[in-house]
Amino acid sequence: MLDNIRSVFSRLFALCLRRWSLLRICVYAVLVALVGSAIALMLMDRAEQREFEALVRDARGADAAVRGETDVLTIMSVVNQRLKGIQLPPQPEAEAPLPVPIRSSHDHLQSPTGACASYSHVLAKALMTAGYDVRKVGLGKDGALAIHHVIEARIGSSWVLLDAFYNQAFRARAGHLVDAAAVHSDWAWFRQQVPADYDSRFDYSTYYYTNWSRIPMVGRVVMSSPRLHGWLHEHRVSVRFWFFNTYRWMAFLSVMVALGAVLALWLLKRVRASHLAR
Repeated sequence: MLDNIRSVFSRLFALCLRRWSLLRICVYAVLVALVGSAIALMLMDRAEQREFEALVRDARGADAAVRGETDVLTIMSVVNQRLKGIQLPPQPEAEAPLPVPIRSSHDHLQSPTGACASYSHVLAKALMTAGYDVRKVGLGKDGALAIHHVIEARIGSSWVLLDAFYNQAFRARAGHLVDAAAVHSDWAWFRQQVPADYDSRFDYSTYYYTNWSRIPMVGRVVMSSPRLHGWLHEHRVSVRFWFFNTYRWMAFLSVMVALGAVLALWLLKRVRASHLAR
C-alpha cells in the first residue's frame, strides 16, 4: 500500500517536472484568481459594514451618543421592523431539504429566511457594529436543540437577553433587563411578559451558548468530555460569532490558499533545480 502511494507521488512529481512551464502558468493563474477574489470579498465586506452602520444610524437618529438598555432595545426594534417588512417568497410545501448555504450578514438583512436565525444574525451584526459584545443563545426542549435562537448583548458588566424575532426583552421585578440564566430560573414570572403570539415551546427550560456537536472535530472533542462541556456552558463560552464576518473570513482563506500555492511552487522550484543539477 505504501509503495503504491509512493509510486503515485513519484509519477506526479515527474509529470510536474516535465510540464514545469505549464504548471507555473496554472499556478500563476490560480494566484491571480485568488488575489482578485480576496480583493472583491474585502470590498463586499466593507459595503456590508457600511450597510449596517447605516442601519444603526437610522435606529439611533439624533441620539447617536446614547448607550445602554434604551440603545439596544431601539436597535432591536428597528431590526424587527425591517425584517418583518420584507416580503418573503412563497415556500414550496413538499420539496427535499437543500443543504444550508453560507449566508452573509448582507444576505440575512436583504433576504431573511423568515426564521429566528436570520433575526438573531442581523441583530447581532447590528449590535456588534454599534460596539457591543454579543453571544448567541440556543433554546431547546425535551431533548431537542435549536428550536429557537436569541442573543445576549453586554451592557457594562451585565449581559441582557434579546429576542429579535419577537422584539422581546425580559425585565426583572426591579425593572432592569436580564440574561438567559435569569429567565431560565424564573420562567413562571417572565412568561407574563411575552406577546400573545409567542410560541409556548420557547420556555427557556433548556438553553445553551454553542451547539458544539455541530462544529466538525472540535465539537466531537467537546461533547466527549462532560466536564469540559459543562465548564464551557457555565462560563457562557460561545464561538458562533468568532467567524461572523463571512466575506472577511473568505478573503482571509483566499489569501492563505494563495500563500500556500506560492510556497508549494517555491519548494517545487528548489527540488527541480536540485534534480537538474544532478
